[in-house]
Amino acid sequence: MVTVVITGADHPTGLGTARCLKRLNVEIIGLYSNEMSFCCSSNCWDKLVYYKDRTEIYDVLISLGRSIDGQIILFPTQDHVVKLVSDNRGELLEYYNFLFPGKKQVDLLLDKTKFQIWAEKHGFNVPRSVICRSPEDLKHAIEKIDFPLIVKPFEHTEKWYQLSPRDKILKVNSRMEFDSIDFDLFEAANKLLVQQWIPGGDSNVYFCLVCYDKNGTLAGKFTGRKLLQAPPYCGSTAVAVGVDEPEVDEITTRLFNLVGYRGIGSLELKKSDKDLKYYLVEPTVGRNDLQSNVALSGGVNLTQLALSELASVQPPKLRCRKGVWIDEEGLIDSIRFHLKNRDLEFALFLKLFSPYNHYATLSISDTKPFRKWLSSKIRRFGKKCLRLGQR
Repeated sequence: MVTVVITGADHPTGLGTARCLKRLNVEIIGLYSNEMSFCCSSNCWDKLVYYKDRTEIYDVLISLGRSIDGQIILFPTQDHVVKLVSDNRGELLEYYNFLFPGKKQVDLLLDKTKFQIWAEKHGFNVPRSVICRSPEDLKHAIEKIDFPLIVKPFEHTEKWYQLSPRDKILKVNSRMEFDSIDFDLFEAANKLLVQQWIPGGDSNVYFCLVCYDKNGTLAGKFTGRKLLQAPPYCGSTAVAVGVDEPEVDEITTRLFNLVGYRGIGSLELKKSDKDLKYYLVEPTVGRNDLQSNVALSGGVNLTQLALSELASVQPPKLRCRKGVWIDEEGLIDSIRFHLKNRDLEFALFLKLFSPYNHYATLSISDTKPFRKWLSSKIRRFGKKCLRLGQR
C-alpha cells in the first residue's frame, strides 16, 4: 500500500489534492489544524492528524513517518510547509518521497526579492517592486511607485490573516486610501512588497499549471484564465476556465526550464491593458494552487502525474469535459461586489451553470464538505436576519 500524506487538509487546496487521488489504490492521510473546517469532513481522508500550529508540523511529520510501514508520498499545500520540507529534506527523505526542485530553486522561487532580480536578469516582464522592512522604507516606496499600487506581505503570516482576514493583498488607489488602512502593516508582517499595479481586471490574469518529472522534463501542463477573483482585482481565484494561450505556455515553460524545475508548480501572469504584455505575478512552488483542479475539466490530472512519477501507481484516463472551476465562497463575495457595481457580465453568469463545472467544495461523490459549508452559510444568514429583526 502506498500512503499519501497531504498537509492543509483543512483548506480547499488540500481537499482538492486529495480528490485528485481518491480513485487510486492509495491511503490518504491529511494534516490539519482547524478542527471546524468543512474540508476535514470529506470521505477522501482515510485518516486525519491534528497539529496545533505550524511550529508542530515538522515533529508531526517525523512521528507520522516513523509510524507508517511502506512507501509514503508527501504533498504539501502551503508555502511555509514547502519551505520546511525543502530545508529539512535530508531528514524527511528518510521517511517520505516527494517531487521537488532543489533547495536553491525553492529558495529562489519563494523569495520575492531573489525572484524579482532573477526574472529581470533573464528578460521577463515584471512589475516594478520595492521590498520594505520599515515604515521609512514604505514611505519611500509609495513615493517611487505611482498609484494605484499593491501592498502585500513578503510572507502571509497568521497575524496578517487576523488583521486583514478579507484581503491577502491590498490594492491602494491613492495616498488618501493608503493613509486610511485600518491596521499596522508591520504588525501584520515584518516585510512588505510594494508593487506597481498592472492595469486590467480579473479576466486579465492567466496561469499555467505544470508537472515536471524527476529528470526535469515537462510531464504535463494546463493553461487557464481567471474570470473572477475574491476580493476582486487582487484576490484568490473565484472562477477560472481553461484556455489556449500559447504565449502564456511559452513564458511558463521557459521560466521553469531555466530554473531547472522538478515537481508540481505554476506561474501566474497578468496581461496589461496598457501595453498588452504579460507580466509575471508570482510562481507557485512544490504544491498545487487553489484553482489547480480546473485542469481536470481538460482531462489533465497533474497530481496523479506527480504520484505516478514517485510510486508504481498507474493513473486512470480522464474524460475531457470543458467547464469552469468555481470556489463557492469566493464566488459569493465576487458576485456580491459586481452586482453592487452593476458590472457582472451576463455571458459569464451563464457559464456558472454548466453541468461540467468543477468546484472547490461541491462533489457528487463527496457531498459532506459542501453540505457543511452550506449549512454554515445558512446559519450565519439566519443569525444576521435575527439581529436585524431585533433592532
